[in-house]
Amino acid sequence: MRSLSLFLFPAFILLLFPGGGARPQASKPAPGNSRKEIARALEKGLAWIASHQNPNGSWGLKGGVMSYTLVCGLALLAEGSSTRKGKYKDAIRRFLGFVLARLRPDGSFKKDRTMETWIASFASLALAEIYLRDRLKGLKKPLQALSRRLQELQVSSGGWFHGSVPMANYSSDMVAATNLAVLALHALGKAGFPATKKCLEAAFRYYQRLQNADGGFAYGIGHPMKELMLSAGGRTAVACLALACLGKEKSREYKKAAAFVDRHFKTILRGKVHGVFAQYFWLSGLACRHMGGSRWKGFAEWVLPALPRCQDPDGRFQLKRFSGLVSFGCPYYETPMAVLALLVPRDTFTWASIP
Repeated sequence: MRSLSLFLFPAFILLLFPGGGARPQASKPAPGNSRKEIARALEKGLAWIASHQNPNGSWGLKGGVMSYTLVCGLALLAEGSSTRKGKYKDAIRRFLGFVLARLRPDGSFKKDRTMETWIASFASLALAEIYLRDRLKGLKKPLQALSRRLQELQVSSGGWFHGSVPMANYSSDMVAATNLAVLALHALGKAGFPATKKCLEAAFRYYQRLQNADGGFAYGIGHPMKELMLSAGGRTAVACLALACLGKEKSREYKKAAAFVDRHFKTILRGKVHGVFAQYFWLSGLACRHMGGSRWKGFAEWVLPALPRCQDPDGRFQLKRFSGLVSFGCPYYETPMAVLALLVPRDTFTWASIP
């Protein structure tokens, strides 16, 4: 269960900044970490990921763990390689073979389904990107199956939960899983396998229901832990990205959420607002880049230069060194998440373009 628990453990992550405005421009790193240091950390992280791939194309112990495999594969894709070209093309080919061998015709994966939304979403992001770059005809049916399965996983509230199996002491939905599922459906749509209008409209109604009066977003509808019903900056920023994917960037809900990010950034930086998951190093980076202005400037000048200090000499990352973060302690998860964050400025994912 260790591979599954990484998605369940909340982390106090400090990622969000004030401002708004135009699309992002290149920013200089903060003093003390030059661009060369960031570039070296990135290359070492990528090399660590590539060198720890199993012969069967997976990452993790005992023949591979799907969650680790998907985020490691995404990190190599973010570098710009594909199945046909690039420094890591052979690793990506092995990765693709491992994923496809375990994807069922109905869009589900073998083994435990308690984390199915996360697995299907990360798989959709990876396979959609490979398809958009290389147009592999053999990916059409898998992508169609993933699109259908993600829509089937949508719960009655319009959001998504960890997976298709209920879990004790949790609400029946969660905004973090919903954010990722919406981003995945956006990627699938970019690849030519869109979700239905009914599905996307239900997702928007979910965000409308879940948004607090202050503009931020709670953990999920009716969660038994009151502190999780408070608004949090990380999930609110990524909810802005999800709302943009739904074509709702001009909506009142988007504007209120963006205002929350601006208004509460100092509180978030002091760690007094409930945090989010370690994957939000990357997803908050994507959100800040999309929102642009001083939000992106803050991410580029503060978060990115801090990440090299979280790296071991061998190239792996330990995110517990990042101020205020509770770490999972798994290099197969933390290293690709750090690498994905460091690669946000390159903007290499084809599906990341949002009108």
